[in-house]
Amino acid sequence: MEKLFKWASSTFALLPGVAIIVTNLGTPPGISKVLLGGIIEACGAFTLLTLNHRKVALSKIDQRKRKRAAITFFILFFLSLLIYIILFQVQVVEDPKYEPVLFPFWNNADLENMIQMAHSRYNALDMYGSQAVLNDINSSKMPIAITVVCFITTYTLVFEFLTLGFGFIAVAKNNVTPTTAT
Repeated sequence: MEKLFKWASSTFALLPGVAIIVTNLGTPPGISKVLLGGIIEACGAFTLLTLNHRKVALSKIDQRKRKRAAITFFILFFLSLLIYIILFQVQVVEDPKYEPVLFPFWNNADLENMIQMAHSRYNALDMYGSQAVLNDINSSKMPIAITVVCFITTYTLVFEFLTLGFGFIAVAKNNVTPTTAT
């Protein structure tokens, strides 16, 4: 059973990044799937290396506390996934005629005017076209940059919390003692 948890921990650290690179799954428009997948791969590998490096110290923690930590990480996984889904639904506007567009958390004056004239983000895409909307979004770099950073951070946290949850279970199941650990 402990090998299963170790395998699950490693898999959840490595597969998501590759899956994102191959399928573009959940990647917001305008964010490179290779960049996002690479960040998730790097963070997952770093997390596993850190857990492996700290396994003796983690094994000294009471097993109940490690299990509680794992449960906490799983809860944080679900919360971060929920937050990401909400962010995606609110900030990404899809129109069958155009590519999806990632809107910033706050709009500049020109973009706000376009949205008000059209009565919604969706209608602004339909009325002005995606290129005009994207030009206005990109005319102010800071709002879209902060939005992209929030998306990348939230998406990365989804997989990090899952990896940490399985990692803590693997440490709990491993029963490493200072005399057996190297």
